[in-house]
Amino acid sequence: MPNDPSTQLSEATWIQMAFPSQPEWESLSDETLIELVREFSMEPSCAGFALGVLVARRHSMAEELCNYHFQDERADKWLRAGALGRLMSLNPLDGLTKAMAFIEEDDAGVLVDVIVALNYEHQGPLAEAIHRHPIVPMVKRQIAQRGADAVDFSEIFASNFGVE
Repeated sequence: MPNDPSTQLSEATWIQMAFPSQPEWESLSDETLIELVREFSMEPSCAGFALGVLVARRHSMAEELCNYHFQDERADKWLRAGALGRLMSLNPLDGLTKAMAFIEEDDAGVLVDVIVALNYEHQGPLAEAIHRHPIVPMVKRQIAQRGADAVDFSEIFASNFGVE
């Protein structure tokens, strides 16, 4: 039955089905974006774009949705890394705490994202709390293990936080 409302697909489902064709992300409703984040985390591109728009809008659920991807076993490492970066921009201390679970993995991208966040927050009102955060010694160890020349922004990090 084509007119049966129970068979009609949501806008989020249509967007997911049409991907890689992309909508005008900024014009989508919050409800559609939230559905893309929650229902399609196994498809990281759409979920990641949707989460990015919600974060840019400073939506009240943005932080909760970033955290959602750390618990959703369907989310791959790329979606989790994107959510981590967005969480660090919304709530740096919570984001850095979440990053501790990923920093020991062999993922140079996450390490660089954390270094950039630490260097940025070093300049602001959270500087004292950032310097005491337990992720700082973890980052120092990772830089020492990989070699400073192999890690982007490690020189700035070393001047801000010292070296191990």
